[in-house]
Amino acid sequence: MAVAYLLFGLLWISYSDAAVESLASDPDTLTRLQNWKGWFFVCVTAVAVYFLVRGALSAERKLSRSLGEAEARLRLVLDTIPSRVLWKDRHSRYLGGNLRFAKDAGLADPAELVGLSDTDLLWGGDAARLQESDRKIVSGEVTHLEYELIIPSPEGQPRHVQVTKVPLPGPDGEIAGVLASYEDNTAQRLAERQLHHAQKLRAIGELTSGVTHDFKNVLSVIIANGELVARTLPVDSEEAVAMSDLLAASQGAVGMVRKLLGFSREGDLVFGAVDLRPVVRDLAPMLSRLLAGQHQLEVAIPQELPLIFADPDAVEQMLLNLITNARDAMPDGGAIRLELFGPGDGWDEDLSARVLGTEDEVLVGNVVTVRVSDTGCGMSPDVAERVLEPFFSTKPIGQGTGLGLSMVYGLMRQHGGYVTLRTAPGKGASFGLHFPVLTEDAPLRERRRRPQVVQLARGSETILLVDDQEELRRTGSRVLRRYGYTVLEATNGAEALAIWRERRSEIALVLTDYIMPEMHGLNLVRELRAIDPRVCVALSSGHADVMDAAGNESSTAVPMIAKPWSLEELVTGVRDVLDGRR
Repeated sequence: MAVAYLLFGLLWISYSDAAVESLASDPDTLTRLQNWKGWFFVCVTAVAVYFLVRGALSAERKLSRSLGEAEARLRLVLDTIPSRVLWKDRHSRYLGGNLRFAKDAGLADPAELVGLSDTDLLWGGDAARLQESDRKIVSGEVTHLEYELIIPSPEGQPRHVQVTKVPLPGPDGEIAGVLASYEDNTAQRLAERQLHHAQKLRAIGELTSGVTHDFKNVLSVIIANGELVARTLPVDSEEAVAMSDLLAASQGAVGMVRKLLGFSREGDLVFGAVDLRPVVRDLAPMLSRLLAGQHQLEVAIPQELPLIFADPDAVEQMLLNLITNARDAMPDGGAIRLELFGPGDGWDEDLSARVLGTEDEVLVGNVVTVRVSDTGCGMSPDVAERVLEPFFSTKPIGQGTGLGLSMVYGLMRQHGGYVTLRTAPGKGASFGLHFPVLTEDAPLRERRRRPQVVQLARGSETILLVDDQEELRRTGSRVLRRYGYTVLEATNGAEALAIWRERRSEIALVLTDYIMPEMHGLNLVRELRAIDPRVCVALSSGHADVMDAAGNESSTAVPMIAKPWSLEELVTGVRDVLDGRR
């Protein structure tokens, strides 16, 4: 524009004077024309200057607006990305950062970061380590650094972060400071720990399953032989009392085995008609010992309560989980209340109680309820929505697996009941376990333990007993012979096949263990059925998964006599198989 104006001025001066002189020869007229020519040039110049200034201002505004938009876009990008981004000068003072980083530092605006150092922020305890890593970058000792750091969050919880640092170049290309970013790996680290913990639980469960299987064999020998001896002793003798104590202790061991198998997820619930009052009354002393001195347990048991259809061991396990959670919700102590309610007591009709994890129709008004309530911190609605999620926990990292309430929910579904929760922040929490009342037409499943004194049916058939454990095989033979049976013994599958081929016309039943060397029991059953599909067979095992395998066996299911068996269970089980009732 300036060059054009210069050319215009030179041309105007060169040609305007000659043009004016050609128009007038009178001096006065010539002077006036020269004045008008001058004013015209001034006006043109003023207009040109005006447009030049206006154009310059407009360009400056556009540039400023463009730079502002670019800065806003850059800020938006920085504040949107999940990574935390920051930059410092050569002296480890903050020059800026994105919004996520500012919030992690406990600040509302990234502008508040400018001029601060790590000692001024939440992670000031690690300032020396952070500044040493900055020094290595600024000095050119390294050009890239990565390390993991645990920093506190504004809420006070530890947070695992993966930090990456690189040099921040200045306008002259020299290192002007440090550019860093970090990723929050807290959830990933927690998931890895939970997975590791779950794998340990699985390994322990598998080990427990194997140990309890062998333990069941030992218990079968103890219980069956003890009952044989008990039946020969005078009822009121000291020996009979001692044998009764031995058998009672053996049944306690059976209960422990079932709990261990429940831990390893191989246990099978044993349902029956249950009165929750003695279950809670017997469990209360153990629960009191579980709580520290600063926690008080209050138990309220009504005088009357309908029966429910349940597994008492599973009920104990659920209550243990709920009491433990209530204790952990009150680190400074408090009261925990365990109460029982019958139908119509009002708890199950409380509309403020949230039904957890099910859209099934609930039996409001026809349930027996166990309530566990605490005076702890309570839960927000968001937390209450997630309490059933596996591995979700509000406990500090490293405490709890987040599986307790998931297990409670799963067990309640198996019982045909449901779980409710009533809670609010700062007002504690109340969990309700709602069990359907046992009705007369309920399909009762008897417990495996029947009364000790019972008249057992005798038999005269020949039974082939197959077991690699000598004591167990000898005990089974002794019991069955006592009740009239002829018993042939085999130590493994191959020996059993040889005996059966030789004396198949005599043998009425083949009773075989499942886990044996060379050929397990189910393969023996298949070999026998391949020869004679009508052969009468039964399996005996302490493994719950054998029941599924036997029940899914092709052709027909294989009857089971579960270990540990008592004298009564063995004799009754054999008789039921022979008579076609099992």
